[in-house]
Amino acid sequence: MNAGVGHVTMENIENKEGLTAVISVYDNQKPAHLVLEELYQWAEKNNEEVKHLIEKMEQDMSWNSKIR
Repeated sequence: MNAGVGHVTMENIENKEGLTAVISVYDNQKPAHLVLEELYQWAEKNNEEVKHLIEKMEQDMSWNSKIR
C-alpha cells in the first residue's frame, strides 16, 4: 500500500441495507473514529455548528450504493 492508513469497507453485509463493516489499519496514527470522537467532544463545548455538521455527516448514507 505504501501509505500510513488502509481501509476495507463492506456495504450491506448479510444483505441488510445500511449494515456496514469496516476494517482499518493505521501505522503510527490515531484511528479516525477516535479523532472524530475528540473533535465532536470539542465541538459540543466550543462550536455548535461543527457539532451539527458532524451529526449530519454521520447520518448521510449517500455513499452507500444500495441506499442512494
